Order: sequence, then structure tokens, then C-alpha cells
Amino acid sequence: HDILPLFVQNCGVTIFVLKISEALDHQPTIEYYIDGKPIGKSYPSPLSHKKIFEHCLEAMRSQNLPQNDRPLIVIVGTHRDDAGKCEETIDRKDEQLNALVDTTCKWVRVLYENDSHRPKSLIFSVNGQVPRDEDKKVAKRLRKKIVEMSPKPIKMPIAWFGLE
Repeated sequence: HDILPLFVQNCGVTIFVLKISEALDHQPTIEYYIDGKPIGKSYPSPLSHKKIFEHCLEAMRSQNLPQNDRPLIVIVGTHRDDAGKCEETIDRKDEQLNALVDTTCKWVRVLYENDSHRPKSLIFSVNGQVPRDEDKKVAKRLRKKIVEMSPKPIKMPIAWFGLE
């Protein structure tokens, strides 16, 4: 908690990644990959996607940052091609996440997808492992929006040492 202020600032971008093929109340399996190959051992998360999002937002909020130093949050939904397998639609996920943002997130900046099909959409939907042209366009649009919303210039230390 002592080093959290280094990362939660207006130059920070927090990207939440979730499988849109799973409901927000689902407890995901935690998995890590390098070049598409699993590393380590997967394990079930004790928290649902929604609770993980809430927990991270509250951790950011606990920093009590001034209005002009709010971090940017982005939500990326993977497995777009499998979204139809989930009973909870992307629109329903957006409704739930927007409700959280509207009630608890006055102290962060939120990046909206705002595509023509889903106005005020929080979720940037992509296929990560086998990206199609549409996925590449979403990724390009996302990068552009992050750059546009980033403060200029961003001052980063060359080195930082936490000594106690």
C-alpha cells in the first residue's frame, strides 16, 4: 500500500482484462501465458470479475488523489468470438460496470469505447490470440484514445529505489 501512489496518478493507466465469454459474477481461473503457452499452475480466483474490479477501484480510491491527478481506467474484454456462449450479454456487462463507475468512480477517468452499436460502452472487445482486422482496429483505436487522454509531458524517473 505504501508504493501504490507511484502507480495511481494521472499519468497511470490501469487496464482491467476480463473474458467476455464469462459472466461478471463468475470466479475466473487465474492463468498466465508466454507466447500462447501456459506457465505456472492455474488456480481459481476467490473473487468474481466484478469483485476484482470493485476491489481495485477501492484501492485506487483509498489514495484520495486530488481532482487533477485522477488515473485512467480501461476495460478490455477478451474472447469476443465466444461472447455468445455467455448468458450475460456484453450490453448487460456494460450496464453493470457503468453502474459501478457512475456510483463509485468520481475520482478516476474512464475510457469509453463509444462504438456505434453500444454508446457509452466501457468494454473494448477483442480476440487476443487470433486477432482479426476488426480486433486490430479496436486495438489501434484504444492506443490512440489512451495517448489522447494522457497528460503531456509525462515525467518518469530514470530509476527509483524504495529503501527503508
